[in-house]
Amino acid sequence: MKNAANLKAGIIGILLPLLLFCTSESFSQNNEITVTGKVSSDSSVLEGATVQLKGTVSRAVQTKENGNYTLKVPANGTLIFSIVGYETQEVPINGQSTLNVIMKLTNSSMDDVVVTGFGGTQRKASMVSSITTINVAELKGPTGNLTNTLAGRIPGVVSFQRSGEP
Repeated sequence: MKNAANLKAGIIGILLPLLLFCTSESFSQNNEITVTGKVSSDSSVLEGATVQLKGTVSRAVQTKENGNYTLKVPANGTLIFSIVGYETQEVPINGQSTLNVIMKLTNSSMDDVVVTGFGGTQRKASMVSSITTINVAELKGPTGNLTNTLAGRIPGVVSFQRSGEP
């Protein structure tokens, strides 16, 4: 019985320090730091740029009006910097607490993109009409012709009255 108790104590004596060492190693790998910095372009600071931890959606912030940001992230992670009109950049943290980034303009042109009221985007060349809404109560008028009623109320509608009827 004493041999079994001694064996048990010996195993615990060996495994406990090993377990504590492994646990401290796993905590040191998840070390989080607070990263601060400034996002700018060649000519000015960029307000509203997105700074996001790679591989997550929940760890992201936008830069303030002075281009500054603050984000708590793992020390060995990677930050993704993005803003419309600029190239997206991925920057490894490598334990640094300050990361300043200079964004570069993209070569693509945004002149031929139209944002629609339905939440989507279309190319300017594919837009062949405009979309307008009119209230049904506005359609009641002194004329019997619906086209004449719409004229002047909707942009782009031209109405011709071919007869001499009032």
